[in-house]
Amino acid sequence: MAELAPLLAHGILSTYTHFEATEVFATLDGQKQAINVFTILVAEDRQGQQSQQAKYLTDRIQFKSLPGWTFGVQRYTRPISELPPAIDEMVKTGEWRASGKSLQIGNVQPIPHQFVPPDSTTSVPWNRLLKNNFWNGSHVFEWANRDKKSLRPLFDDSRSLQDLSEIVFKEPGACE
Repeated sequence: MAELAPLLAHGILSTYTHFEATEVFATLDGQKQAINVFTILVAEDRQGQQSQQAKYLTDRIQFKSLPGWTFGVQRYTRPISELPPAIDEMVKTGEWRASGKSLQIGNVQPIPHQFVPPDSTTSVPWNRLLKNNFWNGSHVFEWANRDKKSLRPLFDDSRSLQDLSEIVFKEPGACE
C-alpha cells in the first residue's frame, strides 16, 4: 500500500477522484459471506459525480457441475480517498468491504507492481482485463491469495472456470 498511496495524490498521475470496482463473486449454499473470485479497480476522474452503489451486471450464474454455487458480477464507484484504507483493511482481515458488503478474500500478499503498456505491434495479455489502456499504459497493483482454498472446486473443474469466464466476458457492461 505504501507504493500506491503517493500515486493516488491529486495531480501526480492524473486527477483521479474515484475508483470503479468490478467484482466477480461466488456464493455457496449455506454460507452467508460471498467469496471474491476476481476484482479489478480502475482509478477514474469523475469530478462532481457521486459514488454509485453496487449494481449487478449479470443474472445469477449457475453450473450443473458446481451444485450449490452461484456467481455474480457487480460494479460500483467510491471516492479515491476510500481506497487506501479499504486495501489496508483487506490485508489485515482477509475481507474486501468497499461495496458495503463483505467479500471473503483470504490471506492476500502484494505482488510487485508493474507498468502495462498499451497494445502496439503485439498484444499485451493484461489489456484483455484493463479498462481503457490504449493511450499511455497503466500501472497495475495486485494482491493475490495464492492458495485460494475456498475456490478450489471452481479451479479443479476447468470447464466451469472457462464457462464463467466466457459468460462474464459476453455480459454487456461487465467488461467495459
